[in-house]
Amino acid sequence: MPGLERTFEESDAYKYGFAIGIPTRGTIDIRFMIHMHNLSLVLPTGLTWKYVYCRGYPVDVARESIVEACIEHKVKNLFFIDDDCFVPTHAVRTLLEDVERGCDIASGIVWTKREPTEPCIYRRQGEGAYYNFPKNTVFEIEAAGMSCCMIKVDIFKQIEKPWFKFTWGQTNPKTGRYWARKGEDLYFCHKAREAGFKLHCDSRVLCDHLNVDTGKFYPGQKWVEKLMPPELQQKMGERVTKGSEPLLKSWEADFSE
Repeated sequence: MPGLERTFEESDAYKYGFAIGIPTRGTIDIRFMIHMHNLSLVLPTGLTWKYVYCRGYPVDVARESIVEACIEHKVKNLFFIDDDCFVPTHAVRTLLEDVERGCDIASGIVWTKREPTEPCIYRRQGEGAYYNFPKNTVFEIEAAGMSCCMIKVDIFKQIEKPWFKFTWGQTNPKTGRYWARKGEDLYFCHKAREAGFKLHCDSRVLCDHLNVDTGKFYPGQKWVEKLMPPELQQKMGERVTKGSEPLLKSWEADFSE
């Protein structure tokens, strides 16, 4: 997409196992920067990877540009992460494992950054959030947000552009189901499914979503207590969330030890 401000180092043919794609407004919280640095320290061994980002453009345009860069530089898998999403340290390893085992698209779980919060995964499009999802496993869904999502790049080569686009209410001619306004993420999920690809969610990947205006993390303590396995709560000790603190404080400096 000519004229967009994006960065990606020149590479040889099919050099990168995956890329971390970040659509951003250009203003990033320092905690997110530290989080991404720490995430890079625990990536799987033997993996070649790069960051690719697009800033200052609508998110659908930014995602299109990031995908184009990945295709151009022959990246195998693309990991979308939003600049207000804090993923667990095992997220990349877990989602890469999912796609290597056959998932076309594998998403973690990110919550909306408002009250009442809800998970951005959808068992069926048009029926609202999937609250009662299976715990600590991989399951099929129809759609998910792109804030923490691993995608096989070859998928985009088999789907007509645009891959991401904001749309307004419309009726699916095949099913007769009516959709209200859809974000660029649900638009892509629909096109991917129409092309025969399946979407899966891995509920072992639980993310924090930062409201940059209020400084509050979502989903909050109620969901943490419900979803985090007891043995992990005990292991994490003081690192388990309190109030609006994040699920796993792996990104925050801790001088107590």
